[in-house]
Amino acid sequence: MSQRDMAETIGTPFRTYCKIESGERDLKASELAIVLKHCGIDANWFLFGTGHKEKTAHGN
Repeated sequence: MSQRDMAETIGTPFRTYCKIESGERDLKASELAIVLKHCGIDANWFLFGTGHKEKTAHGN
């Protein structure tokens, strides 16, 4: 996925996404949630290390 594609996926302008990548701007929680969902990663696993890495059909 390109930077432009990811910017579009999280609903932010490309320049803003570049600032996120370079550390000039923090990723908002809502943007992180979109990235995790798009990548199929369980938020509980990512944030707390609990559950399974891959999101299951039951939403774990």
